[in-house]
Amino acid sequence: EISGKGRAIFLFAGLLSFVVLLGVFWEFTEFVFDRYIIKNGFTLLPGIYEDTLSDLFVDLLGGAAGFFLIL
Repeated sequence: EISGKGRAIFLFAGLLSFVVLLGVFWEFTEFVFDRYIIKNGFTLLPGIYEDTLSDLFVDLLGGAAGFFLIL
């Protein structure tokens, strides 16, 4: 049985993994909708890679903040 600090680390890693999974899924969905369904060209704009990386980074920060708020 995991208890104490080990449990907190396990929960933190699990929460961040879930947040990253959702973030990557959302970015993939944006890409597919833009390229193949809506076709408005947003994913062809300059700086789109920076936007995607900043979105994923903010997802991680939000997941970490959420963990510490519920801890």
